[in-house]
Amino acid sequence: MRRYELSDEQWGKISDLFPDSEGQRGGQWKDHRMVLNG
Repeated sequence: MRRYELSDEQWGKISDLFPDSEGQRGGQWKDHRMVLNG
């Protein structure tokens, strides 16, 4: 884990707040965690 990346514990607490991107059209990112860490 890099300095500012979320730990698994931190991600587990907030992961349910993000919408499911499966089945969506357009340029959807594959991983919310990667976008949030960026």
